[in-house]
Amino acid sequence: MDRREESCLNKVRYESKEDALRAYKGYITMMHRNRGHRVNKNRHSQRPYRCEYCKGWHLTTIRK
Repeated sequence: MDRREESCLNKVRYESKEDALRAYKGYITMMHRNRGHRVNKNRHSQRPYRCEYCKGWHLTTIRK
């Protein structure tokens, strides 16, 4: 098993890009509400991508 396949197995799988975006938006909303201060959008930025192994969608962190 290579590193990318192992990464796929450890991530949440979404059926569509819209589902992945909805989950990300929900995460940002909860982070803002739970901590009581503004979320650092650069630190928590994620984007959906199509997985070549499971043919589903995952979220990946954007490193800046």
